[in-house]
Amino acid sequence: MPWNYWGMSDVTIAKWVALTTLCLALVVLLAILVLRRLADARQRRDRAAYQRWQAVFERALAGDALSSLPTTVDAGELAGLLEAWNTLHERIAADQAQPLRALGQQLALSGRCAHLLRGSYHDRALAVIALGHLQDKQGFALVEPLLHDRSPIVSLCAARALSMIDPSQAMSRFIPLIVDRPEWTPGHVARILSENGEHVAVRELSNALLHASAETSVKLLRFLND
Repeated sequence: MPWNYWGMSDVTIAKWVALTTLCLALVVLLAILVLRRLADARQRRDRAAYQRWQAVFERALAGDALSSLPTTVDAGELAGLLEAWNTLHERIAADQAQPLRALGQQLALSGRCAHLLRGSYHDRALAVIALGHLQDKQGFALVEPLLHDRSPIVSLCAARALSMIDPSQAMSRFIPLIVDRPEWTPGHVARILSENGEHVAVRELSNALLHASAETSVKLLRFLND
């Protein structure tokens, strides 16, 4: 069909194409600017929440009574709160974290994290790690399905979190999956095994070897020897 079927000259058609292209470019630019503004606003909100809750958690570690600490989490604060929670736990010994876990119970972190487990990759990883540090037995059932998460990072975070909640049960579920998840790096697997105490990891590895094929045994023996 000729371009001038509707009586438009080539020059007119070219002008319309240029105008349409310009409009589309402006729409894309506007969308990018809006998304950037939203991302910046979220970063500022998360940073403010991180700073607020870091101070609260440090007060709990310093011995402040739980009744004197805030327990209301404002809308949009959860991501920053969990970042502060996870960061502080990585800096202290496990036997020092009891005041934080008590405060975490008051903040109902298990229920709050449960909503994030269906979110983005970042949200899932953040929530899984937080549940591990909380060490709430009810959190085990929440985290266990994430062992099968398509993301190797999320699934390994789930394995580590489970081992913090219940080492023996965690290893009985984690070790049989090692051979089925080739994307799990040996270094991360070895770290999770070592954090569970030698007797727990060795017992479960030995049980897995009893039912393993020759090919599987080679891979498991490497971790047993480590």
